[in-house]
Amino acid sequence: MDGIGLLTFITFNKDHKNNLGDWYQTAAACYMWWNHFGRVGTFYNFLQECICTQTMNGYPIIWIYRDNPSASDPRGCKKVVTFYNGWWLYDYFKAGDYDFPPPTWLHPIYTSIHVRDKGILTPTTIEHLKLHSPIGCRDKETETMMKNFGISAYFSGCMTMILNLQDSLLGFSKTLDYSDATVYIDMPISLKGTTLRCSLSQAGHFHRDPNWIIYAIQRMYNIFFAKSVITHRLHVWLPLLCSGKDISLWDSQTNKPIQKSIHDYIGGNNRFTGLLELQTDVKERERIQSALAEDCMKRLQSA
Repeated sequence: MDGIGLLTFITFNKDHKNNLGDWYQTAAACYMWWNHFGRVGTFYNFLQECICTQTMNGYPIIWIYRDNPSASDPRGCKKVVTFYNGWWLYDYFKAGDYDFPPPTWLHPIYTSIHVRDKGILTPTTIEHLKLHSPIGCRDKETETMMKNFGISAYFSGCMTMILNLQDSLLGFSKTLDYSDATVYIDMPISLKGTTLRCSLSQAGHFHRDPNWIIYAIQRMYNIFFAKSVITHRLHVWLPLLCSGKDISLWDSQTNKPIQKSIHDYIGGNNRFTGLLELQTDVKERERIQSALAEDCMKRLQSA
């Protein structure tokens, strides 16, 4: 290993915004690297040093453009190890600008992958994924899709599940107090009741600047202590749930909690299959968290 890759983001949606949840996924990858390197100091100080020095434990940090990896600068490194996770290149595939497989200098650890369209799995892609298997899949439909193409895969859950907001060495402190408030994140605020209400959004211009990693964790840390949180956002609900917050996922259309199932993005792959069940099955949730962390550590040790 010559360098460590971290995913960064340079694209916007049609509203010229992107998702703070993407940076939280990069934050979770950093948390995994911090554990791998022995948890020296606090996680906050670890991140500050990484961003200021552009190195991690002596290795140069290579910022990997998730949706266009070939445009990334390897800084002379011949082998850059990176967690390659997230919603996988769907818009680029549909636009005919599919930058995959990644360049040969990038050594990907595929975990928490969501594939919306099986058309992405071309013969070249399938061969590449087999070479880097087993593939950790964020949802069970992606796992099934991979296996149907002969790719070794398992249900990993989301990378954000392993970042523990109650870690005694996290090093973050509350900068905003929501302890008396119900925080609505990209949801309409209810006018009923007398509880203090606060409206936040995951959408914004959260691209390029790696300081968004710290901002994403700080935001999540603040709302972890809120009286209650209402959101339909996966990368708010699941990280809080897995850090021990009593929270349910809400339907943005009906403004009610989702109890049993959700048909997300009809016509494509349902990115919630297997995840929603973790809301009530605590033992399975803990098993998935542990298995994901163990697999990531194993893959790093052999990288």
